[in-house]
Amino acid sequence: MIVPAPRLTNAGAAAYVSRVRAMLLSAIISSILSMSALRRGTTAPIPALLTSIVFAAGPQLAYRHFSHITPFVRPSIGAIHEVATPHPTNAIAAGIAKQLVPSGQKTDWTGFYGFGGGVDLLFSRHVGLRVQADLVYDHLFSDLLKDGRLTTRFSIGPCFNFGKNIAR
Repeated sequence: MIVPAPRLTNAGAAAYVSRVRAMLLSAIISSILSMSALRRGTTAPIPALLTSIVFAAGPQLAYRHFSHITPFVRPSIGAIHEVATPHPTNAIAAGIAKQLVPSGQKTDWTGFYGFGGGVDLLFSRHVGLRVQADLVYDHLFSDLLKDGRLTTRFSIGPCFNFGKNIAR
């Protein structure tokens, strides 16, 4: 059985909370709702609603030399909770889904690790645009899946900076 990684077009929300000191530690909480597909061997896909909640932490190393651009890199480690609810479209797919997920819903927690980075494009001392990407490895549903997966996350949105560490 193969579960493809969520697509870049998934709806989702992310909140990033950072406390900047000598060591730049940041905590990340994001929630992603996605539509994907469960596959078994070479059979037709079984559409499923995948709900993921991700808790991640790690240092974020920012290069604050430029006045309008702040590039950064970060390793991350954390946990992911995912709920898969299959929605079969025919009788054969319904039989397969019933054997794989008798309760109608499959839930799993697992750890992950990865890295990422991006850039803040600063319009003023406190407001900018953040572009970032992360690549993480996880192995959800290890009782059904032989291998783990690499997941790429990309986001773009406003960023707000506060505190003494903002360059003048």
